[in-house]
Amino acid sequence: MSRINIKVNETTSIIIPVSDADGDNLRCRWATSSNGVDEWDTVCPPSSLPTNTMIYSNCTILITGQ
Repeated sequence: MSRINIKVNETTSIIIPVSDADGDNLRCRWATSSNGVDEWDTVCPPSSLPTNTMIYSNCTILITGQ
């Protein structure tokens, strides 16, 4: 995936492309810090993203530049 520029005070929709050769139903699962396990510390969402960023299971991110 290439670098994406996000303008300040504008909401940008980022769709992460996914595919499956068998046609299985796919969804994104973002790293979490639950049940005493921190999967990615502070490098992964939501702590690495600006506030009010929305991440969806259909592999879409809505992010507003700050």
